[in-house]
Amino acid sequence: MQSKNDVSINGLKLEFIKDYKTDDKLRKSLNRMTEKIFGFSFENWYKAGYWSGSCIPYSLVKDGEIVSHVTVSEIDFIIDGKTKNCVQLGTVMTDNRYRNMGLSAYLLNEIKREYADNSFMIFLYASKMALNFYPKFGFIKKDEYKVDIPIPADRPHTKIRKLDMSYEADRSTLLRLAEKPYPIHRMSMQNNPGLIAFYSMDFCSVISFSDSLYYSDEEDAAIVMETGDGGRKLTVYDIYSSKDADPLSLVEKTAPEGVDRAELLFTPFNAPDTYMSKYKDEGAWFVMLNPNDPDGQKFIESKLMCPIPSHT
Repeated sequence: MQSKNDVSINGLKLEFIKDYKTDDKLRKSLNRMTEKIFGFSFENWYKAGYWSGSCIPYSLVKDGEIVSHVTVSEIDFIIDGKTKNCVQLGTVMTDNRYRNMGLSAYLLNEIKREYADNSFMIFLYASKMALNFYPKFGFIKKDEYKVDIPIPADRPHTKIRKLDMSYEADRSTLLRLAEKPYPIHRMSMQNNPGLIAFYSMDFCSVISFSDSLYYSDEEDAAIVMETGDGGRKLTVYDIYSSKDADPLSLVEKTAPEGVDRAELLFTPFNAPDTYMSKYKDEGAWFVMLNPNDPDGQKFIESKLMCPIPSHT
């Protein structure tokens, strides 16, 4: 439900407002800002009906225009077999005219106050320019680990076909599997088909997986993957399966001809340590764990990765 109140930040009078996606004027102001700073808009995604109530905009408004913003996404993950309610932050941004005035800090503190004790963790992905910013609010950097496996030439093959998001049947197949996938790896997002749609149906002009979606009828699984290095390397971003399956075996069976190795950007339960290595990226994964949850320390020490299609 939309809420708003007047605030003063370092002498600047603003309006703090959240959960306003149905307000055309404010939503369009937000889209102008995301287009300017990140190069994409939420508008077509909203109009298509994929923007759910679990995606909540938090913004500061000056003279009717949004000048600072954070998107809050309430997301359930099954992490190592346990369902955890998490909060992911995205599109953290401030208008150039109002930077270094404490506006993002105000929003982050409001979010922290609301969610820090009411979720398993708050997390986000920071650009290299913001690596020193988020620790000021209690976030700690967590390493991510990818898995690299060899693909034998004499492996069995399972037939797959490419999903075409222009067809309703293929969209329905993907969203059916992505909404409640069987947790075949260690950090499986649940109940968020709208986020999968955002990246899979060309609503996001910056990152799109629309050309990387495949389906196995035999396995009833959708695989987000693409080939590189002349067709020899396969990068697998996530797998959405309706039933229990071994992702290592599934990747072997569905890899295209000519592939001799695969990079898995998620963490199978049975991934050998010898196949795991730190995922190197210019940015960083920052997490703030609920100190009252006994699984927090185990999570910090664990070698896993949050699949990229689950990022906001």
